[in-house]
Amino acid sequence: MGSTLELGLNIGVRLPQSLSVTSCPVFAGAGPLLKPSKKIVRTFLTKVRAVIKDNASAKQVNLIGLLNPIIDGWSNYHRYVVSKEVYSAVDTAIWQALWKWCCGRHPCKGARWIRARYFHREGTRHWVLAAILVN
Repeated sequence: MGSTLELGLNIGVRLPQSLSVTSCPVFAGAGPLLKPSKKIVRTFLTKVRAVIKDNASAKQVNLIGLLNPIIDGWSNYHRYVVSKEVYSAVDTAIWQALWKWCCGRHPCKGARWIRARYFHREGTRHWVLAAILVN
């Protein structure tokens, strides 16, 4: 059929003689970049904030146990899209909600005490919400 592109479908696309399928940017994977939609991010953050708010008096270990599968599942689902900026914004929003949860549990304590009590270092990562389990 000449220079008509045939991929099992008759889409009627005629390529110029000087353009091949491999050199065409559309077929080389240079399509639009996908990001998680604002609505999905907003719904996810609403769910995380609701879990934190509903467990205002829960132990730190229990709250971490509730949040880990939610956050891991969402981040694993969106790992194949361009989401560095979205991950950063979500990380900040979750950190702010957790800081508010910590301050609500100890309204008479200072920020330094709250940080030492709830947030720890793990390698090069600072400000990690982690519970120290004592056996």
